[in-house]
Amino acid sequence: MWSLFWRLYSAHLFADFPLQTPAIIRQKNTTRGLFIHIALVFLTATAVIIPLALYRPILWTLPIIITVAHFLVDYLKSLVKNVDAKSSFLLFLIDQIVHLGSILLFVSLFAWGYSYGNPIPYFELSLAIFAIWGGPILIFQIECAMKKVGKVGVYNEPFYRFAVIERVLLFLGLSASSLWLLLGGIVIPIIIRSLLIFNEENVPVPIWEWIITIALALGARFALGPIF
Repeated sequence: MWSLFWRLYSAHLFADFPLQTPAIIRQKNTTRGLFIHIALVFLTATAVIIPLALYRPILWTLPIIITVAHFLVDYLKSLVKNVDAKSSFLLFLIDQIVHLGSILLFVSLFAWGYSYGNPIPYFELSLAIFAIWGGPILIFQIECAMKKVGKVGVYNEPFYRFAVIERVLLFLGLSASSLWLLLGGIVIPIIIRSLLIFNEENVPVPIWEWIITIALALGARFALGPIF
């Protein structure tokens, strides 16, 4: 059961964070934007199900059911207009909790009594996606709520490409068994951020983003051993 759950949950996270760009988020209140996002949800869910559905065809229906549920949740969320930062944060949490709960429910119906292999790789992938992409969005929502911002806009991370590379290296380095990868995963992000600070004004120091990445990477390593 848990192998199927982590497959589908990692697919959900991938569609909701890395693939949900600021441009798509801005259009989610439109039919076109919502359709693009829902299409990506279906594609990612289908991609992780294919190896299993080839042997148990009923699983082909799972991506459809999950996509319909995802659409209903996101559509209802899009009906809520002009919310303040605190309400936006609560909506973000409720949205993610409902998605997680619906996946868990559907998986329990389809996977009860079945084993679908080792869940660890997809569990680690889920941690990595959240550490690298989801964490900064959560921090942004919390900061807006603490500052009591009137209306929360779309989150545009400063120096996005560099920031993603930093967190990827941190996560991989701290999850690996190689000392060289560990050193590279720590030293290279520090060098990148130092060069940014040296060359640009008002470059943020991503303290909480790095804390989340390091905590999840070390958590996966100590709980499951080195990832590679």
